[in-house]
Amino acid sequence: MAHIHSKEAEKVREQKLQESFLQLKSKGKEAVEKGDFHDAINYYTKAITCKPGDATMYSNRSFCFAHLNEGHKALSDAMRCAMLRPDWPKAFYRVGMAFMLLKDFDNAADAFLNGWKLDPKNKDLESALREAVQAQLRTN
Repeated sequence: MAHIHSKEAEKVREQKLQESFLQLKSKGKEAVEKGDFHDAINYYTKAITCKPGDATMYSNRSFCFAHLNEGHKALSDAMRCAMLRPDWPKAFYRVGMAFMLLKDFDNAADAFLNGWKLDPKNKDLESALREAVQAQLRTN
């Protein structure tokens, strides 16, 4: 009997965690839309606590850190995102953008190229790759 109750309790706990996650994700998105990146980071951080394996939250938080010129934090989250979803072109876009912010154009170009290989029709990745290569040429 206790086993059945523990399964039910676990199911309820998981449902509440999912509801919290979705609410935090939504509040993070609203904060981004208002340009309040600090609040968005707080919401996304709490969402990550609910679901540590959700690559989208790391991507979103990386985006916010990048807008606050926090290159190393943006890179850390972008790398975590790419590790969680190595098949997601947007993860590599985030990695590349963080490297661009850090003026590491070689690694930025590599990241954009890796993303572009996953989605050769992605114009944002193509444009970012071109920009990174041009930055490489200017600095070398």
